[in-house]
Amino acid sequence: MDSISRAAINLEGLEPPKQSIPLWDFSTPDSVEDCTDISDQDIGGYSQMSVSHVAATDQEPAHLWFRGHISNRLPAEDHKVQRTGYAAWRTIERPRSIMGRSFWDIEGFNYLALRMKSDGRKYNVNLQTDSIEEEDLHQHRLYTQRPGTWETVLIDWTEFVRTHRGTIVEPQSEMFRERLKTLGVGLTDRRAGPFEFKLSRMWATNGLSDKELEEAGSNGPAYIPRRLDHAPSICLLTLVVMYCDGYVPAKASVTVLSFVTDQLLPEAGRKQKRRVKSEQSASPSMEDFSSLLSPLKARTISQESTSIWHEFLKVSWAIADLDRLFNFFRSLPGLFQARQNILQNVLQEGQVAVPQIALSQKSLLGAFVRRSKLEFERLVFQDAVALWQSYSQFRAPARPHYLVAPAFEGLDPSTANDLHAAMNRGFDEEKSPRNVSSSYDMERMLSFQVEKMQKTGIRLPEELKSRLHSIAKPSTEASSLVHYIRFLDSWYAGDYQSSFDNLHRYYDYAMHNKGRSHYQYALLNMAILQADFGCYEDATAAMQETIATARENKDMPCLNFSLSWLYHFRTLYGEHTNDSSGTALVGKDRKSLEFLKSKAQENGMWSLVSSTLLNEAKLVLSTGESPYEALESSYQSSFLNLHHHVTSVEAAQLLTRSAIFGRLGITSASTINCNLVLSCYSTTSPAEEVMRARCRNAYTSALVGDQPAASKSIDIISTTTIHNLQLHQYAITYSNLLNLERSLHLMDLTQAENLHCSLKPMPPPDPDLKVQHRLLHIDYLVRISSFEEALKEVQQLADFCEQDQPDVYHRIRLLSTKAKIWRAVGRPQKGFSLAIRATAAAWRARVLPALWEATGVLAGVLSSLEEYDAAEKLVASVLYQAMETGDAELVGDLHSAATDAFMGQAGRKKDPEDRRPLLLRALASIREACESYEKIDELIKIRDTREKSIRILSILDDKAAVDIETKKLGDLNEKNQGLRELGM
Repeated sequence: MDSISRAAINLEGLEPPKQSIPLWDFSTPDSVEDCTDISDQDIGGYSQMSVSHVAATDQEPAHLWFRGHISNRLPAEDHKVQRTGYAAWRTIERPRSIMGRSFWDIEGFNYLALRMKSDGRKYNVNLQTDSIEEEDLHQHRLYTQRPGTWETVLIDWTEFVRTHRGTIVEPQSEMFRERLKTLGVGLTDRRAGPFEFKLSRMWATNGLSDKELEEAGSNGPAYIPRRLDHAPSICLLTLVVMYCDGYVPAKASVTVLSFVTDQLLPEAGRKQKRRVKSEQSASPSMEDFSSLLSPLKARTISQESTSIWHEFLKVSWAIADLDRLFNFFRSLPGLFQARQNILQNVLQEGQVAVPQIALSQKSLLGAFVRRSKLEFERLVFQDAVALWQSYSQFRAPARPHYLVAPAFEGLDPSTANDLHAAMNRGFDEEKSPRNVSSSYDMERMLSFQVEKMQKTGIRLPEELKSRLHSIAKPSTEASSLVHYIRFLDSWYAGDYQSSFDNLHRYYDYAMHNKGRSHYQYALLNMAILQADFGCYEDATAAMQETIATARENKDMPCLNFSLSWLYHFRTLYGEHTNDSSGTALVGKDRKSLEFLKSKAQENGMWSLVSSTLLNEAKLVLSTGESPYEALESSYQSSFLNLHHHVTSVEAAQLLTRSAIFGRLGITSASTINCNLVLSCYSTTSPAEEVMRARCRNAYTSALVGDQPAASKSIDIISTTTIHNLQLHQYAITYSNLLNLERSLHLMDLTQAENLHCSLKPMPPPDPDLKVQHRLLHIDYLVRISSFEEALKEVQQLADFCEQDQPDVYHRIRLLSTKAKIWRAVGRPQKGFSLAIRATAAAWRARVLPALWEATGVLAGVLSSLEEYDAAEKLVASVLYQAMETGDAELVGDLHSAATDAFMGQAGRKKDPEDRRPLLLRALASIREACESYEKIDELIKIRDTREKSIRILSILDDKAAVDIETKKLGDLNEKNQGLRELGM
């Protein structure tokens, strides 16, 4: 359940979806036939166009071929038509379903991606949403880097402009991204001549995958970054205004415009090795503006010789207060039409030259101006003040240059007299931020931090908390992300109240911006939080509400994650759920997993599909089906991880395979898979998976008797999980269980009782650990000869396993344990049927370590029933396979059972010569058993083997060896207090 909880937290709690959504793929002819043609022929024009499908070749993928010839001829018979020369196509609307009209929901995705090949003409992407005005379109120009070659183009969804019949609609409104109806491409440049455009596919994404980046080529995708909503953007806007108002002469236009466009567009030749979301925004400094503009002469009405840099400073410092800044942004729409000089709203004196230049609203500069104005209008007053302060600090280093007359521009003002220094002391002392970051940059930085916290499962480093506190300003987008980080930090620390409070605060901010459509994710996070803190009934209610809300909003990804989480919750905590509401959709059987897997495949949620395959493997193991089916599911998961670049479940897949090999008795392969997690995926996998790998290695080391290695692994776990309360509790529980087992082996019963009492009030977080704890407690009761209490505990644990943890491995171990108890109290007849059942169940399930343990128990019971020949054959059939596992206690028990069988066979021989070979075999077996027990310091069994050795040596009349064994037995009893207390 923890992996599903982590995936659900990552789904939409903060991170945008990492899997892309395919919108339209032209891989088949049917995909092109479903497109609609649009051209000026509909109004009598003469443009020709066709849309056809081209099959894939070695050089090109399958694609749509949009071609034809644009004509500007007006229809002679219809004089009302004043404009022709356009052609376009669009997809049809998605087919209706039983739930009504179908739309694409691209909320949560940042970009529209197109794999295309263009002839370099001015094509537009046209989107239609389910808006009130059916004829409204959202359009964006297709900027290409390499006409004539295949390339990938990314367009930010927020860059689209709403138009009505080709005219931009004011005021602009955001696209209704939850209800996207159609997509298309059009050519409206009205330039007569042929055209050709090819398109392979369109998809919604938050960044290109490694495969898509490789497909995009060395130059990377063509990409228009989001706005620059920090101080340098005001300076860029000032340059644009100066260009439109005639400050920039023709000779300097190319230089100035190139500088502006370089800040708005990435370099065409830059090799992008990372996804788009990891790109760094350009942040020019005042030195950059100075070095660019100082050599360039400005054009003014007066004949005064001045540089563009000096005029730029005049304009910049004319924005003297916050009111002037508001006036500056209010004047920006005037750049798109014939007007008076726009800077008259800002400047108090001076004239600029004419003519003015009008920007096109669809151009790059026009889009930047419109977007900047829109973002400024959306700022709350506190953020506008912060922007003004940032702008004041940003331009502060240029203050001395502004105060110097143009004739003295070559003089460095910083070397002037003391009077100048005194006049500008405040500006000189003011620190100018060189690396000013926009809210978008802060959002990406916080998203990166959250991704690391979610992936590794560790808390926020102390040195970052003060920085995040300074970022958490009221009414900013970054503030909500900081609250989410605090929620994760409190959650990992085990502070339920703080995590609950910060989660509410985060969704208060997020719901303010995202609306009701993301309410289900708030409930999903809340359900997981409550489940992790033991509020199971509240978690069930919250998850049922999540499922109902996801159905209402038709959010299939959230619905699939919720059902998957609920499946695992029912599996682990079935008594806390009921069959009402959404829980009845998922049961605990294989069919439920098949249902969840099919739904995840339909939505392309490959991470969830891979996790479901691993859960199928675990279900196969727990129900006692063939482990080879579990291996098949594991390999299918591995194939999906490689094919779809799913890295989030690699560690879980290796741990599942380790568990499979462990049940097959191949300890070496099981250890190798754990070591792969630690050596190859420790830095990229969740801390929980890494901790489980270390715990499993520690258990294996303790099993083979390598106690120093086990202690080292536990120490590493304790130091690496200290910042996460849940992981720390798991590590402490696992360490206490290993210490409890160690104390029982050493017969330190006081320490064992103390460890049991410390574990009892705090149940282990993992049900498997809970079963292991109770089995160790049964072992403790047997060692103190409290057999009646031990049998009661076995029955209670059997009832628990039958209802809540129906794992066949646990049932087999309980049957073997109960058979041992009946044999110890002198009732081997009852133990015989239990041992037979345990052996048969282990054989059917192919749980080989449990099979060998049950076989040893059955051999011991048969020896008690004086069936020595059958017991000897049983032990011989499994002994050497068991030795390959390295399980010291199991091997010792089998050798001890063989000794009993040989002794029984020897007792039936009347001739001493026939008896001697069997006694020697019994002596060899008991010595092997003693060596195995000594590896794990199992004192009570070492004592038993010493006593049996003395008995065998006495029969063989080897007095010297008897004296040695007697001395060793005496030393053992003398050194161990537990043995003395039990009268042993």
